[in-house]
Amino acid sequence: MKTDEVRRFAIETLLKAKRQEAAADTIDDATPIGAGGLGVNSLAFLQTFVIIEDRYGLTFDDASVANTRFSTVGEFVAFVSEAVGAHAARNVAQNVGGA
Repeated sequence: MKTDEVRRFAIETLLKAKRQEAAADTIDDATPIGAGGLGVNSLAFLQTFVIIEDRYGLTFDDASVANTRFSTVGEFVAFVSEAVGAHAARNVAQNVGGA
């Protein structure tokens, strides 16, 4: 899974959750997720996680999400990219081990 594709999808999902029309490539890693930036509230943020789970076929651990503070887009994208990469690696390992 390409990190750029995950990054773009994560940012586009944040923007859609907040119903913003900005292009994903205009948002950088330092952009605040909440006030003073994208303005994404907690409900929209939870919706973003659900959409990402559906897209990549994974489930975020509720405790790890609840205990992580995402101040910037970069922090959120890094978290999502790591989760997607770990999920893909588990799938490969299961497919190799089961073959």
